[in-house]
Amino acid sequence: ETDRKGLRGCIPENFPYFNVEFNLTGGYVHIIDDESSFNPNFGRDVLIGLMDLPPERAHQKNRQDSAHAQQRAKAEFVKIWERFDWTKQLD
Repeated sequence: ETDRKGLRGCIPENFPYFNVEFNLTGGYVHIIDDESSFNPNFGRDVLIGLMDLPPERAHQKNRQDSAHAQQRAKAEFVKIWERFDWTKQLD
């Protein structure tokens, strides 16, 4: 139904939700009924399923990288992403 109304037209105002866009024509939206019991790893679980990774990956602890390692990884990603960055066309 989001293809006709758009995401905002399908979700009540101020209602919490989780959304993943697969491409310009589709995605996945999950309404959060009770924020206090919402699984904080829900997004991680969705990505693990989308990438066809083994389910046991969901139970691994997050890896804690140093701030320097995170900055380096970000810079590498930005460099790789640059040719796909459609937001540059908005300027």
